[in-house]
Amino acid sequence: MRRLFRLFLAIALGIPLAGSIAFDGVPAVAAPAACASGTPAPADPYPGTTAAATNFESGTLSPFVPFTAVTGTVSVSSDFAHSPGCSAYLHATQDNGSIANMSVGLASGMKEAYADGWFNITKQGVAGNNVPYFRFFFSGIRYADVFRDNATHELVLRTTGPQGFVYSTLVPTVALGTWHHLVVHVVPKGAATGVQIWWDDKSVFAQTVNISATRFDKVQLGAEHDEQMGDIYVDDVIVNSGSETPGPVPGALPGAGGGGGGGTVPPAATTAIKAAAAAQPALGSSTSAIICGLVKDGCYQRFQAGAVHYAPGVGAFATWGGIRTAWRAVGTENGKLGYPTGKEVCGLVKGGCYQRFQGGTIHYAPGVGAFPTWGGIRTAWRAVGTENGKLGYPVGKEICGLRDGGCYQGFQGGTIHYAPGVGAFATWGGIRTAWGAVGYEHGKLGYPVGKENCGLRNGGCYQRFQGGTIHYAPGVGAFATWGGIRTAWGAQGYENGRLGYPTSNEFPIGGGSVAQNYQGGRITWSAAAGTKIT
Repeated sequence: MRRLFRLFLAIALGIPLAGSIAFDGVPAVAAPAACASGTPAPADPYPGTTAAATNFESGTLSPFVPFTAVTGTVSVSSDFAHSPGCSAYLHATQDNGSIANMSVGLASGMKEAYADGWFNITKQGVAGNNVPYFRFFFSGIRYADVFRDNATHELVLRTTGPQGFVYSTLVPTVALGTWHHLVVHVVPKGAATGVQIWWDDKSVFAQTVNISATRFDKVQLGAEHDEQMGDIYVDDVIVNSGSETPGPVPGALPGAGGGGGGGTVPPAATTAIKAAAAAQPALGSSTSAIICGLVKDGCYQRFQAGAVHYAPGVGAFATWGGIRTAWRAVGTENGKLGYPTGKEVCGLVKGGCYQRFQGGTIHYAPGVGAFPTWGGIRTAWRAVGTENGKLGYPVGKEICGLRDGGCYQGFQGGTIHYAPGVGAFATWGGIRTAWGAVGYEHGKLGYPVGKENCGLRNGGCYQRFQGGTIHYAPGVGAFATWGGIRTAWGAQGYENGRLGYPTSNEFPIGGGSVAQNYQGGRITWSAAAGTKIT
């Protein structure tokens, strides 16, 4: 993508930006193709003068004038077509000077322009040189165009005004190898230029923009400058210019050729998104129209620093920064979290912030990052004080695929493990270390079945697991007990009996026997002899 300096340099030197003027090239000759010659051309439904209305079934590019240079080609092809037969095929490579485009002139007294067509991009170029759809020119300068961004795969509107280029994202993803319907309506009025754009028959942009032109003289399809690599098929194209119609409003496409429309933005969404954006000036200016059609009838609008999402019955809330990145990492509104249900709230311990969503919460802290919590793990985290408790902030997202369908999530001070039918419980400190020493959930203890409980003799604590218990005492450490040895210890009163706390884990002593040391002695166990306390 050529940036602001290119515009100013071109103006300063008097060099037009249109590829057909800026480079020497030989117009391409339409190649013979097996076209459906009897197929009627698309009817122009738009008010004004028809500049082009063709499905290329005649086997020619007319009335479009092709321009090619070096390895670029423009031809009629039957390889792909939106309607049966043929389409125009524009092919540009990454070679220096490779250009492929075609254009049609507009009426000299034009006050508006419609450009309507079906596009299938089958090959993209390198990041920074994007694949263009429609481009609007006056006196060799491009003032508005729609393209597919090779790096982000977004559909983008670019306008050229007194301050340079302005970019607006229209659609988040455009897949390669699929046909899409694009309609652009522009009423050039300089600083009060109206632009409407429909993508696959849904309104994706309807705003007033500032450009440095009050008329256009040409609409171009394809690569404008060299190295704009891409393979693009174009079909059922209509270009129209004529008398001015009222300024842009969101809604269905005009006329029968507009594809029926839809995609109108509900007034409630417009009101809610505007209010949410106004309440968060840090978002900056909008960079897209309000786009609807999300899950559960949701809508969103992008801004310089984030986005505002709206859903009926939920409202509109902004996301930005680390919390927005974390939300996107788990699928935005399509993932477990769903839509945001509140704004970002800061002032937590250690400079943290959080934001609530339908399915959970995302917490952020400087130096830690932003991570979501939901379900049983979130409930367990709340039970131990969330970020104010021993666990602190989450340091990673929930990870599943453990034994018996379990999941876990790491926190600053420990971990929460969850398993179906067991629940979710936190482990930390010495007890967590001891659990790890015997294999975590894969060892004899299995998953925790309760939280850590303290207040035992000599300041001790314990935590129960599926297969036993871990006890901890200051100056002694934390050790696990299970099976016959645990039963024998319990018969002596656990830590309150003469044996006190365990001072080791169970260990083999030969002959099929195992033993465990305690403050007040040892317990030995074997299948043949049972338990013995010494």
